[in-house]
Amino acid sequence: MRIVRMSAAFVAAALLSILMSAGDLHAQSALTAPTIYRLDKGSTYQSGCFEPCLCPLLEQVAVRGTMTLTPAGSDWLYDYYKVTDVNWTAAIGDPGLRITGSGKYTIGGEFALVHRLELDLVVGNNLVEHFDSGQIPVASQFPAVNITVSIHGQFCFDTVVVVQASSAPLTQIHPYRLLSGTTFQRGCFGMCDCLTGAEQPVAGTFRLVELDPTPLYREFAVVDVRWRVGQADGSMVSGTPVRGFGMY
Repeated sequence: MRIVRMSAAFVAAALLSILMSAGDLHAQSALTAPTIYRLDKGSTYQSGCFEPCLCPLLEQVAVRGTMTLTPAGSDWLYDYYKVTDVNWTAAIGDPGLRITGSGKYTIGGEFALVHRLELDLVVGNNLVEHFDSGQIPVASQFPAVNITVSIHGQFCFDTVVVVQASSAPLTQIHPYRLLSGTTFQRGCFGMCDCLTGAEQPVAGTFRLVELDPTPLYREFAVVDVRWRVGQADGSMVSGTPVRGFGMY
């Protein structure tokens, strides 16, 4: 009986250790501030028919760009993140197929580390569609993210994005400030016949994130656009805010 009691105590201690390890693992690597992520090589886009359907399937093409993960709370099992400013380009056509949107990312688990990425994306000129990875085991050590999202779970006609991303090094994120002389103007230009508004001053900042260069160009993701359009007289007191992201 003494041996049985010692074995039970040992098992209980081992289970407690496993629970503490699983709970601590994601907590120790959790992000503490908004973090710009950059897609790594291996990120791909593919659309068409997957098994068991029969129709053309687009060849996998590379995807480049950025997104931002922001801590959105946690509990004893999971860390939660908002995903914003999804700013990707798939290598289809010239200048490429634009993919934008936002969503959420969850990582944690009780006995094993699992994660899930859910995104509402606009692909090209399509309407917003919901992409989901489902809850799956973690394949890379966080804060790296290695996960696949799709609309229909890679079943029949589907669109699939393999997301392999890591935080962009601070040395490759370049802050910019708009200088005096930057202006905003709205109205008709060229051949169109309508009034053109006055030039209005613009102040603010943005950042450029280095992407892998192509044979012809250096390319940057434009992130954290935070501008304010002032009045024609130069006043910025009641200016219009401008937010966004893009490519350069």
